[in-house]
Amino acid sequence: MRCAGHKNPLSLWERVRVRGTIVSFSMLSHLLQTTKKTLERARALRKDQGTLAERHLWFQLRNRKCAGLKFRRQVPLGPFITDFLCAEARLIIELDGSSHEEKETYDAERTRFLDERGFRVLRFRNQNVFENMEGVLEEIVKHVPSPLGRR
Repeated sequence: MRCAGHKNPLSLWERVRVRGTIVSFSMLSHLLQTTKKTLERARALRKDQGTLAERHLWFQLRNRKCAGLKFRRQVPLGPFITDFLCAEARLIIELDGSSHEEKETYDAERTRFLDERGFRVLRFRNQNVFENMEGVLEEIVKHVPSPLGRR
């Protein structure tokens, strides 16, 4: 499936779904106009393993441990990099630590960009992950359409 220079009447989501499965995220990133610099930054963040809170939550989300959902971490979407993405549920999980306290405008712009593209963004403070992991996971599952949260 080629997208460059090709006018397609299908929506973005219809173009990234092929026979009920999601095509590669490099294709998704391309469709959302992600730059090479953003892709490289996302790769570096994945290698870095993220913050302690991100590692704790990733352990609970990886390998379909959370309601059978497939999550990916540090996924570039357009000019932004999401902490965790479940493409099938169009759900993004963002963890906000001390670095986000002074970035409210940036976070609002990012959430608006993702909302406009049909993604639901859930934000949790790092402290919630450490003190109430079960509550965080319950909140995530609560925002998943019922046919997807099947396991």
